[in-house]
Amino acid sequence: MVTYDDNRTHITGKWFTSKDDDVCVDHVVRGCYNNGKCIAPNTCQCAPGWSGYDCSVPVCEQSCFHNGNCTHPNTCTCERGWSGDDCSIALCAQDCNYGHCVAPDTCKCDQWENEWRDGRVGGGVPLFQKPNGDPQLTGYTGYDCSTPICVQAEKFTLNVDTTNTASLDEIVSLGGHGKNGTLECTEERCPDYNQMVTQNDGRSFQGGCGWDVLETGCCFEDNDTKAYSCFRCEELLVSPHNATCAPEALEEWGFDNAVEVPLAFRSFGDIIHCGANLNPEVLNVSSINYDVNRVTTSNMFLCHVWEWQQGDYIDDAGLQNEVGVGTDFGLKSGRHVRVNHNNYQRSADPSVWVFGPEIQGEGIYECFNRGSCIAPDKCSCRDGYGGYDCATPLCRHEQATGTIAGCVNGVCVAKDECQCIQQESVLWQVHEEADQGRTGWNGTDCSMPMCLQGWFDPNCNVSAAPGNEGCYRCANGGICVAPDLCQCAEGWSGYDCKTPVCRADVTPLIRKQLMTNDPRKINLFQEDPCGMVGFTTLRKEGPRGVCIAPNQCACNCQASYDEDLCRRIGGRYCQTPFHDPRFKQRSLLAPNEIFGTRNCYSGYEGFTNEDDLFSSCHLRIFEPTFLQRYTSAVIALGTLTCIALLVFAVRLWIKLSRRKSSDRRNRQLERNESTNVGRNAFQYKMKRRKSE
Repeated sequence: MVTYDDNRTHITGKWFTSKDDDVCVDHVVRGCYNNGKCIAPNTCQCAPGWSGYDCSVPVCEQSCFHNGNCTHPNTCTCERGWSGDDCSIALCAQDCNYGHCVAPDTCKCDQWENEWRDGRVGGGVPLFQKPNGDPQLTGYTGYDCSTPICVQAEKFTLNVDTTNTASLDEIVSLGGHGKNGTLECTEERCPDYNQMVTQNDGRSFQGGCGWDVLETGCCFEDNDTKAYSCFRCEELLVSPHNATCAPEALEEWGFDNAVEVPLAFRSFGDIIHCGANLNPEVLNVSSINYDVNRVTTSNMFLCHVWEWQQGDYIDDAGLQNEVGVGTDFGLKSGRHVRVNHNNYQRSADPSVWVFGPEIQGEGIYECFNRGSCIAPDKCSCRDGYGGYDCATPLCRHEQATGTIAGCVNGVCVAKDECQCIQQESVLWQVHEEADQGRTGWNGTDCSMPMCLQGWFDPNCNVSAAPGNEGCYRCANGGICVAPDLCQCAEGWSGYDCKTPVCRADVTPLIRKQLMTNDPRKINLFQEDPCGMVGFTTLRKEGPRGVCIAPNQCACNCQASYDEDLCRRIGGRYCQTPFHDPRFKQRSLLAPNEIFGTRNCYSGYEGFTNEDDLFSSCHLRIFEPTFLQRYTSAVIALGTLTCIALLVFAVRLWIKLSRRKSSDRRNRQLERNESTNVGRNAFQYKMKRRKSE
């Protein structure tokens, strides 16, 4: 008799099966076992299928692998965990979903080289390598080959023992785009992506989780008739490693349609279908012909698995170099806890990979930021993260136009958090009066330019503030449109929009007043009607005025009337602009001159706007010569002088005439005296004095 335990095979006596009557015989015939013939002293002629000096050794044409024993002709008695006529078929309690059973309770999973490469010529270098430089393997792992591998994942998270209440706090919930990765969201932010997709409680991917006939009871649907056959074991016999239904305890119920299925075979209103109930979800197996005795779904033994014992009971079954049986390092000898993660790690040099500590147990791959690995090298990310490994944060900000923008002028460093581009301003190096500080971009989406020469307005809603969070304003209605760059309102210019702009159009009258057809001078006047620097050829010519407001000039005055100074000092401060009182008789002005219209008598003026403010300084204030200024006085004085001279001349003429007449009389007297000799000389003298 042959018996077995976990350590060895025990043989008591010898036995064989007679081909004629199928009866076991354990006695010697004519001194030889198993129908052998004694043909000479101590010599047996064995029947077919037996050998040995006493015909007690069975002969098997095939080899009995994996420590199996040939216990009957062409019949192998296999070690625990093996089956088949040659003991080459491994027995696995679990289904190997993406692999096949290669040793007792050992699945060899489908794995292949990952395809992540860098952008180098010739196909690139693997981004995720083994220490020897070969690409790491991706595919499936786990005790039942149902757990996808993501080589780009952040880490391998071990399952927790859900039978231990203290371990429940260690359950990690991972999110993503739904349990099958196809959940869609039309909003810029999707909290639904944060809901649990996978978690390390032993239910994610493990194929044994679900509804089975023995433990939970379940139903099979006939795809043609839509009828249901439901089963439940009324008495389940449970041992440490097995559960069977007591004889006559398996009950079956039939229902013509889904409506007739009672609550006893429903969960939250849904019919309990026999087969896997996985997370992520997979299709349930539904067939009326399903063999209820071979259902491998078992929440009791094949679900919530956090450690799995596998391997041959004696050695490594010749699989010491096999990959996919846990790690790349082959199957260990004897029974052992399965290792599902190779744990290759980057060293201090990112281009060099090394072996990390061995991690025993079942688990799931956790992508960055608690994303889920739902298929080989496919990470499903939570809300706010993207990229092939969920390590790329997403920044989503609604702008004033309703569009969603990321970090317009910056880098997304965390979920919906931008790090804007900023640097020290160099504005002060060009404009000494400018402040020093940091400039660049600001706002949650980095769309707000900063201007140190301006100020922040939190209520600004102009187009230059697309983030709708305010803006930097510049002086006189200007808007900051780029770092330290102001877009000035009409009529203003300068780095800070504090420089007014004055421009003028050239009309025929102005062209005549400018007294030139030189296009350069015409353009100079148009661009700067206040200053007009360089309009003439004078070497020391300064500006004729300055622009103090949009199209408003302050024309230079070189000398003006000052009432206060005139009263205290007098002199030139009492001089007022000249206006020709004789304008009807003459025209003193050249085309480029004007009489002063205010208190300035030496300088420039020009056209005025509707507010009587100068809009140009192109006309020189006329300064008369002395004769031009006092023409009327000169004429009056000349007239008076002429009259006086005329009077003087008349009086002189009269006097001369009288003297001439007197002289004639005197001469007449003298003649008369000469004839009156003897007259008194004294009388003569008196008469002469009187006549004089």
